[in-house]
Amino acid sequence: MQKFLLVWAMILPMTALANSGISAPDVVGDWHCVADSEYHSVKALMRYHADGTATEFMEIKEKVNHLPELEFSIMNYQWQFKDNKLLMRNPDITYYQYYFILPDGGFYKFDDEVNAEGKALMMESFEENNWHYIEFDGKDKHRYYFENGYEGHCQRLK
Repeated sequence: MQKFLLVWAMILPMTALANSGISAPDVVGDWHCVADSEYHSVKALMRYHADGTATEFMEIKEKVNHLPELEFSIMNYQWQFKDNKLLMRNPDITYYQYYFILPDGGFYKFDDEVNAEGKALMMESFEENNWHYIEFDGKDKHRYYFENGYEGHCQRLK
C-alpha cells in the first residue's frame, strides 16, 4: 500500500500556484509530466479543461523489484483553486491495468482481483494526496512538488 501512496504522491501535478501571477486559465491545456526517482518512473498526460474537469493518462514503472511492475491508468476528476492550492476531487478511474515486466521483454497481466485492489489503493491515495504545489517557468513549463519532497516537471503540449 505504501508503494501506491508514494507513486500517487509523485504524480498528481497541478495545484497551488505559489504567488507566480499564474491563474487557473494558465493551467488549462495538455501537459506531458514526468517524475523520476530511484524507485519509480512516472509519465503522464494531463488534460485540464476550463470547466474545472481534468483527465489524466498515466504510466508508472517500478524500478526496484526483481520483476519490475508497470501500471496504466486513466482518471477523471474536478479541479479548482482554493487557498492557493489546486484541489482535485471526485476522482473516477476509468481504466486501470497492472503488469509485471518479464525478463524476456514480455508482460504478465494481473487478473481482475489484483487490478481491483490496485485501483482501490490508487483511489485511497488520491483522497489522501489531492493537491500539491506548482512553480511555473513561463507559461509552458512547470515543476510540481509535495510537502513530503516528491516532485516532477511538466511541459505544455502544443
